[in-house]
Amino acid sequence: MAITITVYPNLDPRVIEIDAPATSATVQEIINAVRDWEDSPEGDLYDYLIDAAGKEDLGGGVSVGITATLQNARIRFAARNTTYSEGTVTTADTTGTTCIDSAADFTAEGSEVGHTIFNSTTGAMETLTAVGTTTAVSSREYALNMPAEFFDRTAT
Repeated sequence: MAITITVYPNLDPRVIEIDAPATSATVQEIINAVRDWEDSPEGDLYDYLIDAAGKEDLGGGVSVGITATLQNARIRFAARNTTYSEGTVTTADTTGTTCIDSAADFTAEGSEVGHTIFNSTTGAMETLTAVGTTTAVSSREYALNMPAEFFDRTAT
């Protein structure tokens, strides 16, 4: 999948922002997007942003990896809106990997695998691995077994 970028060429260092909804990008995708911008009428007004090398054939179906070197530039991903919610763990889980809040509706609030859950009392933080029901979410680690303590959930 091709990515799109927004370039802020007047900053120092310059900023190459990978537009939403992309959450990852390969070196090749970044090079392609930057080259397209550099070839645009706006990009023609500025010094180049990136050097790239590699992919030379070594024979036998093996090639050199690709390398990109930014020229007075930084890459960032576009800011995302995050979901924020807080509640109380109402049922203890002996494994410590499931958060149950009888007043919550994790599905309606948009909880998804990959979101982060944070226990504001203990400072424990973990990535959600499952949204089991409307009132229960799960993680891999012993971070959620905190009866009657508050948690915050934010999208990553």
